[in-house]
Amino acid sequence: MMIYPECEADTALVKAFGIPRKEVEHSHGKGNVCNRLEKTKNSKGLVDEDPLSAQPTYIGRLKPLLNKHGVKLLLDEKNQNHLIVLCPRLEDWILNVTKEVNIDVLKYGLPNDPNRLREALNIKLDKFKDLIDNIKQKSEMLKTLEEFIKR
Repeated sequence: MMIYPECEADTALVKAFGIPRKEVEHSHGKGNVCNRLEKTKNSKGLVDEDPLSAQPTYIGRLKPLLNKHGVKLLLDEKNQNHLIVLCPRLEDWILNVTKEVNIDVLKYGLPNDPNRLREALNIKLDKFKDLIDNIKQKSEMLKTLEEFIKR
């Protein structure tokens, strides 16, 4: 089974849960994730909801399965694919995760503002990976994401 994350930070999240590199293919954007899922079977995608942005038509054809801890799980019944959606955006979601476990992202050299965090993630991806590794066992939100990824 392949997993298609939208961006580098999403890719880091997937890999933090022990998914082998050969099963993860960074897809450079939400539209590309959806295009991959339309052409494959038994795969998964990981994207941000981005509620203020235009949505790929593919998403409208998916069946909502679960919505828990700011993570939605959608099903493509035709291809048996799952799309995992972080709400509203990865940066906001991660900051909510850090609040849940009472961790200050500033200690990891990351900004605590979602817009500044968005800019910093690609530059400070190693610090983001350290943050995730240190909190993944403490956060119900991250456990939900892991459950949806490994489902």
